Amino acid sequence: MKPFLWLFGLLLLVTRPLLAQPYTARTLSIQHGLPEYYVSGLLQDQAGFVWVATRDGLARYDGRQFKVFRHLAFGKRSLANNTILSLQSVSDTSMLIHLENGGYQLFNPVTEQFSTLFTTQQLEKSRLLQANITLTPDQQQVWGRQNNQLVKFDRQTRRFQSFWLSNRLTTTQANPVGGLLIGTHNRLYAPFLGQLLEFDPRTGTALPWPNPLVDVPGRIETYYGTPLLQRQNGEILISAVGSLLVFNPKTHRFRTLPIPSSIPVQAGILYEANDGTVYFTHAMTVYRLTTNDQLTPLWTAPRIDYQNYFHALLLDRSGVLWIGTNGDGIQQIDLRAFPIKTYVYQTTFAREVLVRELNFTVPEWVKNNANNYRLRLGGSAPFATIRLDGSYILLRGDHNRRTLQPLLKIPDARPIPGIKGGNGLRVLPDGTVWMYNPLQGLLKADSTGRIMDTFACPVNWVMAIQPLGQWVWLASEESGLYAFDLQSRRIVRHLHYQPSDSTSLPSNRVQCLIADPTNPTRLWVGTQDGLGCLDTRTLRFRNWTQSQGLPSATIQTLLADRRGNLWFSTFKGISRIDPRTGQIRHFSTSDGLLDIEFRQNHAMQLPDGRLAFGGGTGVTVFDPLALTEKPEPIATVLTGLRIANQPVEADQDGSPLTRPINATTTLRLRPNQNFLSLEFAGLQYNNPTSLRYRYQLTGVDADWVYAGNHTLANYTQLYPGTYEFRVNAADASGHWSPRVKTLQLIIEPPWWKTWWAYLVYGLLLAGLVRAYIQYRIHQNQLQQEIRLKEQEAQLLKENANWQTSFFTNITHEFRTPLTLIISPLERLMETRGASTSAQLYQQHGIMHRNALRLLRLINQLLDIAKLEAGHLAVFQSRGNLISFFADLVDSFRPRAERKGVEISFQATVPPSELAFDAQKLETIGYNLLSNALKVTPPGGSIRVVLQTVAASAPPLVQLQVIDSGVGIAPEHLNRIFDRFFQGHQSTGSGGSGTGIGLYLVAEFTRLLGGTVQVESQVGQGSTFTVTLPMQEFTEGQTLPDAQPAAFPVSIPFIHPGAESPAERSPRSAQVPLVLVVEDHDELRAFIAQELAGHYRVLTASNGQEGWLQCLAELPELVISDVMMPEIDGFTLVERIKTTPLTAHIAVILLTAKSVTNDRIKGLSAGANDYLTKPFNSQELLLRISNLLQHQQQLRNHWQQRVNQLNAIPAPAPEPVANDPFLLKFYELLDQYLADSGVSVEHLASELAVSTRTLQRKLSTLTGSNANELMRSHRLRKAAKLLRDGCSVSEAAERSGFEGLSYFSKSFKAQFAVSPSAYLQSQKN
Repeated sequence: MKPFLWLFGLLLLVTRPLLAQPYTARTLSIQHGLPEYYVSGLLQDQAGFVWVATRDGLARYDGRQFKVFRHLAFGKRSLANNTILSLQSVSDTSMLIHLENGGYQLFNPVTEQFSTLFTTQQLEKSRLLQANITLTPDQQQVWGRQNNQLVKFDRQTRRFQSFWLSNRLTTTQANPVGGLLIGTHNRLYAPFLGQLLEFDPRTGTALPWPNPLVDVPGRIETYYGTPLLQRQNGEILISAVGSLLVFNPKTHRFRTLPIPSSIPVQAGILYEANDGTVYFTHAMTVYRLTTNDQLTPLWTAPRIDYQNYFHALLLDRSGVLWIGTNGDGIQQIDLRAFPIKTYVYQTTFAREVLVRELNFTVPEWVKNNANNYRLRLGGSAPFATIRLDGSYILLRGDHNRRTLQPLLKIPDARPIPGIKGGNGLRVLPDGTVWMYNPLQGLLKADSTGRIMDTFACPVNWVMAIQPLGQWVWLASEESGLYAFDLQSRRIVRHLHYQPSDSTSLPSNRVQCLIADPTNPTRLWVGTQDGLGCLDTRTLRFRNWTQSQGLPSATIQTLLADRRGNLWFSTFKGISRIDPRTGQIRHFSTSDGLLDIEFRQNHAMQLPDGRLAFGGGTGVTVFDPLALTEKPEPIATVLTGLRIANQPVEADQDGSPLTRPINATTTLRLRPNQNFLSLEFAGLQYNNPTSLRYRYQLTGVDADWVYAGNHTLANYTQLYPGTYEFRVNAADASGHWSPRVKTLQLIIEPPWWKTWWAYLVYGLLLAGLVRAYIQYRIHQNQLQQEIRLKEQEAQLLKENANWQTSFFTNITHEFRTPLTLIISPLERLMETRGASTSAQLYQQHGIMHRNALRLLRLINQLLDIAKLEAGHLAVFQSRGNLISFFADLVDSFRPRAERKGVEISFQATVPPSELAFDAQKLETIGYNLLSNALKVTPPGGSIRVVLQTVAASAPPLVQLQVIDSGVGIAPEHLNRIFDRFFQGHQSTGSGGSGTGIGLYLVAEFTRLLGGTVQVESQVGQGSTFTVTLPMQEFTEGQTLPDAQPAAFPVSIPFIHPGAESPAERSPRSAQVPLVLVVEDHDELRAFIAQELAGHYRVLTASNGQEGWLQCLAELPELVISDVMMPEIDGFTLVERIKTTPLTAHIAVILLTAKSVTNDRIKGLSAGANDYLTKPFNSQELLLRISNLLQHQQQLRNHWQQRVNQLNAIPAPAPEPVANDPFLLKFYELLDQYLADSGVSVEHLASELAVSTRTLQRKLSTLTGSNANELMRSHRLRKAAKLLRDGCSVSEAAERSGFEGLSYFSKSFKAQFAVSPSAYLQSQKN
């Protein structure tokens, strides 16, 4: 076998150069992005992508780039193995992949998702691991063949079923698996040695159809086995050695199609295109079998591998045949390619054309490029001009002799002045020859070489000639374009390049000319910088440069074909332009050209109409009429998406794609994803680089954006909205495809620009408008609500301080009774047996009343605790309700009488005994009466009414306490029964309490099943109404008797036989006057009684009354409580100390507030001393004595200083001298110093005080009356005048003394020296 292989290989190598390749193959390799050189499968999907199976994954090709799908280690839906053995098309959305590990997967090219059909373990279990597997067209059944066994797998039931064929059937050893084909009606066909087996799955029967060539291996064995293919006409093709067997399933007959090859191998790959044409491989050649059984070899591989070279065939929709190979990647053959013949230079362009195309024998000068010649076609014969051997020669081709025959030979002569060279030739269709040479100029000859005319034409380096009408146009390689008039025999036009005129000649280096075959008035000019079309009537050019679509601006040659199109060569291929439309198509090496760069003047039209162009390495010859240009729709697809220059795929985290970009119809992007790039491609594989593209994003681009051959569209900063991206492709001829790929783009707005956000904005705007309208309508109401809110907030804030205030107040309430208990006890201990019975009675009464007061406060606190714990119960007792409340009212009468308040009681309740809680009713009544007495000013009244409520069930009793006090502010009414709430004390209020009295009233009333209400008007009084259920006492009930009131406040404050404070007060006016300001009656009386034996005592019940007495009486000392109604003690101190008239009065603050901050506050206000309750009476007397003694010492010091002459600059102690009232008094004295008639009354009037007040003020400060202070001040001023040099009489007159003797007497009495002696002493 091996010698046989060597023999055929040697034969192929020897004969290969002699074989002609009808088509040229292009290679796609790893350099183009192919993942691997081994290509095992090729398919084109519905969209037009080509899918390539390799040993390194599955690749998608779009004509420009590959996208590779490989196995992902942790990917759930990726390729299971990178090595793919085969790729089968199942449907438009499914491909069957056979992997090297034996597994099978299905792949959806639309979604680009893999799914497993069979795993290796499943195949091993079903004995199909090495089987040939295929799917039925409906994808519901899978059939596999393993030697003589057929296995069916039902995808719905997931069950396997085996069918054993005859054991007498054998297969070739090279392919033990065997081929398998699912034909029409789901019949299965399997080749066996010498026969074709037809299997019917419905009946399970197999019919053998014998043929000796079936499944017979050739002398050279391959790995293809025996492929089968059912054609569109129903016939089945079977691979055989050196032939194809054709089996007709209807007639069950075979026929043979021999393959024109002597290599003894079976046909390899079988493939049928959509048009019914079959392509197959045999040995190293690819063949085409038409529907009428015409067999044509298409391409032969460049190397020998009979056994395993070809692996896949595919004819795509653009007519390109794809060949998948083992080791050479993909070979592409364009079956619609432009038929081009090329060959490499052996010598020169002229020689190759004359010898190879015209079969001429050529002279030696043609075989090199040493001479400048021109080769043109004239009619059916070639013409040439050359300057050779001192002559200018015109030659013409002789078809009979197959040589170039000289027609004209012009000897060298003196050149035309200024002409350095040139060689131009143009042969017209009628045989007229126009030539140009630098010796004679422009020549005209006939087809025999006879010179018809000569024109002296001084144009240097003429390269081309073109007669047009009466003018002959000459192209100069260095100076532009000239028009020579044949009648006037002169140059009439010289056209040259003008940079400022776009309609001028593109360049002065003109290289070729040709008349427009479709318009006799136009001339086409090829220059070094572009192609121009000259309108000979207007002498204006229409120019094409690289900006207008030329691949290169240097035009080397110009030729016209028989259809009127112009062809020109450049440095970048050959192009064709339609003179009628200006549409250009370019051709390059991808179209079959041998070269990309072509040479000047290397072009010629052959007699049969073909065109020949000479490039850098050889000649390219083609027939322009053979170019068929039937525009076919080009499918344009989207191949990639980039956001912010980052590739985006559907399987990425956070990707906006749910499917591949080409399968996506609507793409939604977030607001920050508005920088995007879209990649696209036209799926035409003949020459994908020649495709042109245009795209448009509606809403951004006003029109199409022409992108040339660029396949990327970039958009940045797209605003939120809906757009449509459109992309379209055009073929090499410029025909735009009617198929436009569209993609809807939706850039979602940020949340504040969404529809629901605008809805919210609209609602907000409507709400604002409505709110504004309501605001305008209800402005006063809203302002009132705001004020109420502020008050409520203030109340909430104050509520936090109520508890602290409560404990402060309760401390005050405790300290006052304690003072009245401790002090009388101390008094009794000091006096021992000296006290009279009246005094003892009074002291005992004070102690008893305040001890009961303490007991009541403690009981109220305990009641509050029980209420909070829910343990306060109702204890019923029996009694007469009228007498119960009458006794309670009577207990308050003494206090009411002392205050000057009238109190009355009225009852309309039946006198029968009732059942009630005496303790709680007593607390209710006591707190209501105590509160009423506290807020009712002197002269007011309190009425207590006890009555039944008419027509009520059950019967109710109502208690009303009506006072004419200060009233309650409206804002406090709704909180008057809150615990610890006291509110702001109104004018005339009886002082502060604990804030729990009315709270207990409300709670006890609620506990007893009743209600409490309050009505009040500020300044008119309040009415408290307590309504309780009335429960009559019935016989048989065992209830205790109601106890009388536990507060015997009826004990008189002063026993009838006791001595009053006024009786005990000293009668002398020289005794200091002390004012006691205290709101508690008993404490005020007790302090007054203690002071009455030592000082003159005045009392006041509140701060305001105390202030008025200070102004009226000017006491030496004030003892004041801090917590008082009207104005408190701090305010009183501040008024005393800041008023000049009273600033000298000493103040002792007496209070229950023992906190350091309160002491500092009182001392800062100007208090001289601070004494905390309970206090010792002796301590109080000592503190008063010390303050008064200190004042007396200041007065004595004042008197001493006044009588000293040397102390005149500082006549008084600092506290006295700085007294504002005294300073003002001295200012008045200075003002009236010389007025001896000013009186004390006048000075008092100036100071806005009475004479008595002025006298008391001055006496208290200085110990002297007003007259004494006036005289003393005048004397001090007179002494100063004497020191200043005044005479005695002048000093007396200026200081207000009327008589000199009185002045001298007074001066000597004051200073113990006479005025004259004092004056004399000052002079010495």
